Amino acid sequence: MAASKQQTTKHGSGYRHPPELRERAVRMVEETMKETGERHGVVTRIAVQLGLDSETLRHWVKQAEIDKGERPGSRPRTSNASLSWRRRTVSCGEPTRS
Repeated sequence: MAASKQQTTKHGSGYRHPPELRERAVRMVEETMKETGERHGVVTRIAVQLGLDSETLRHWVKQAEIDKGERPGSRPRTSNASLSWRRRTVSCGEPTRS
């Protein structure tokens, strides 16, 4: 069953997929690679099955490998200015001017 646009929400320049879809897709890629011993073409095949863009799924798999320590790298961080603005927004209901 393919993922439909109704399951996603518009976010920035693209669609934000539910975390459950991300977890399932990454797990499917990992399991398929383990079962078949293949890496080439697995992400694209599963992306097509789930109705995802292959580059989106490739990014999710790469980030999952980083998070598990299987690949060098780190999680993207939000800038301090952005975090500060978010804290003020959440704590006050409206952003304050500094």
